[in-house]
Amino acid sequence: MIGERLDARLATEKIKGFVGTSEYTLRIRIWTVLIAILLLNLLDHLSQTRWSLPNLVSMLRMNLFTDSDLSPWLGNPFATQPIPCPESQQPMLGLA
Repeated sequence: MIGERLDARLATEKIKGFVGTSEYTLRIRIWTVLIAILLLNLLDHLSQTRWSLPNLVSMLRMNLFTDSDLSPWLGNPFATQPIPCPESQQPMLGLA
């Protein structure tokens, strides 16, 4: 039923503003969004903190580039500290 609606919508609407507007490209984008929502729902289910979807996405964005384990973070996101990086891996900026 959803596939039929999607086929009808893709056949009747012109979608502008994307780099690729072919039917194949749009199908890939739709599947990508569905997989992302499925993964976010899985993380929400595994989390002990009950998040709304926008709050979960914003917290994941804030912690995206920190080096921390996902399992403890899902259990208690406010108490989990990032794993410190050894100083040998820290880039040195010679600005002075």
